[in-house]
Amino acid sequence: EPFGDEERWAKCGWCAEETWQEGYLFGVELFRICRSRLDLLERLDLLELACVFQVLRTLTTHAARYAKIPWNGKSWPACRFAISDPEGKNSKAKRLSQDTVQKAFKTIYEALRTPSIYKETPKAELEKMYKNADEGYGHKLFTKIAKRIGLIVPPRGPGMRFVLNERILRYLVVTLVPRGRITFESFKRAGEMHFGFCFDGGGLSRANRWASGRKNESFDGETDAWLLAMLEGSGALRSLSDSCALVENAASPEFKGE
Repeated sequence: EPFGDEERWAKCGWCAEETWQEGYLFGVELFRICRSRLDLLERLDLLELACVFQVLRTLTTHAARYAKIPWNGKSWPACRFAISDPEGKNSKAKRLSQDTVQKAFKTIYEALRTPSIYKETPKAELEKMYKNADEGYGHKLFTKIAKRIGLIVPPRGPGMRFVLNERILRYLVVTLVPRGRITFESFKRAGEMHFGFCFDGGGLSRANRWASGRKNESFDGETDAWLLAMLEGSGALRSLSDSCALVENAASPEFKGE
């Protein structure tokens, strides 16, 4: 394209047509960050997180299209991740979160080994190519960047699970609450639809079904009380009654404090 008195050209890659869904969500999230009332540095920080989450979302969703898992591309999201409380006090949710981490790894691992991808590659070269793929754009890349932003803990050692930290929670509030405030239930549903994050009993049951194929596992009790506490601690929660709470995004142009 013309640039001043010169012409500059960029060689671009391509995106598979079926990835429009995750691309659309990415665009929505970028738009909500850019129109927020945050200062420039805060917006840049959230834009960086948006790019990281898009890589994670694209890796797992597109991998699900290739891996041999019971998903036909008609149900969204393809993958669901159980988010456990940061301290790991709920042992059942913690174990499920670990299971969904492993399921994500397995999904990406199997997708990269779909025969059609390497159908013209000599067998002698396959193992080397698989290793490079795992590290460069496979499950090891997923682990690396998820740990870097604090979505997966611990940084080293066994028992990896999904959690939230204050930075990620801030990102979710800005990108999932576009017009000032929504109910806590709507906030959780939006988190599941955008990122596959599951917090409460119903969501954890869906995550368990994705991770294990079992349908009847029950996750009763206050599995999401820790999320309410985090939102309250960040100043993003308004409790109206024992059964109703609002998540507020003070950075939204439509937000009006009361």
